[in-house]
Amino acid sequence: MNILINDLLKDFRATTKNHTPEKIAFIGVDGFDVYNPSIPFFYEGAYHLFGRIEKRTSEVSIIGLFKRITKTSYGLIKDFEAYPLQDPFLTVIHGTYILGGTFVDWTTKTWFTRFYHGPTLDQLTHLVDAPTGMKDVRLIELANGKIGVFTRPQGGLARFGVIGFTVVDDLKDLTREVMTKAPLIDLFEEASWAGVNDCLLLEDGSIGVVGHVAIFDQERIRHY
Repeated sequence: MNILINDLLKDFRATTKNHTPEKIAFIGVDGFDVYNPSIPFFYEGAYHLFGRIEKRTSEVSIIGLFKRITKTSYGLIKDFEAYPLQDPFLTVIHGTYILGGTFVDWTTKTWFTRFYHGPTLDQLTHLVDAPTGMKDVRLIELANGKIGVFTRPQGGLARFGVIGFTVVDDLKDLTREVMTKAPLIDLFEEASWAGVNDCLLLEDGSIGVVGHVAIFDQERIRHY
């Protein structure tokens, strides 16, 4: 039986305690917004994160590397290469840094997840692109050394967008065909949209997933 989004929302509101969030200030990007960042990560002795940088009136963006200044402020590292991506994420697979995000081809108005890899963040090269139209592809090194691959196809059996999952032995095995054929994890009701934002290996060897889910109304408007 599929999970109903409204039931999830009721459970969330009934069990979630009040929090006291704080706004993060991003230094060095005057005139631009920074949002949809990666999770903070420790690199070269300090906490960093990647952030999506763009004008308020545009979706043409780059991702920049920010270094933590205080608990609630990060400064842009200006000499780090800015990648033409949206919604960045970072993981480490077999000792290799994997930087990814959504690449948009504004000429053809198509998009897909793009991956870069390298031994350090300033030695990244292109790894692979997801199939056209596929956002929210995420990778995780499993307890047995293999690589878990979360996908998010759309259309056909995947409807508006359903999470898929498969396993490969090595980064060289990660291809568009593998991502296209990943079995679907059909958790939610039919008129829904779901994707993985981040994943982590838990102590028992299972995978914890942070994701998003939305439901479409009759006018095709998404409600997260």
